[in-house]
Amino acid sequence: MKNTERTEQNGTAKNILCGAATGAANGMFGGGGGMIAVPLLRALGSDEKTAHATAIALILPVSLLSFILYAVRGYFDFSVALPTAIAEEKPTIGIIVQKENGAFLDMKEGILATLAENGYTEETAEIVYQCAQGDATALATIANSMDGYDLV
Repeated sequence: MKNTERTEQNGTAKNILCGAATGAANGMFGGGGGMIAVPLLRALGSDEKTAHATAIALILPVSLLSFILYAVRGYFDFSVALPTAIAEEKPTIGIIVQKENGAFLDMKEGILATLAENGYTEETAEIVYQCAQGDATALATIANSMDGYDLV
């Protein structure tokens, strides 16, 4: 056997071991093979971009096959997944004040200005404003009603 043939066989064996380790990680953890494939490919001599591109090229068909198998077996709910993938859901932000007086209104305006500076406006978020009208019980009720909001 020539030296170049032996080198090619060693390279092929290393690539097979790399693929086996990546597949084992995906099988055991349901994902994460790319985290193993990239360093292994780098260790085998690939540059970083080539290692990443190779890992992605291998992960894509496996992911598509997994999706098909889950869908055929009825484990994929299209009525939930498609709207979730397509829709751009706005975050819900709640603003509560104790009373509508100068200080609390200034605070509300300051909160709205800070939100706007960070990209949260009526166009990009659902901003809910409520006032307790000085009633502590109403304040607690309002706060509880905002449970599940992204920010209060």
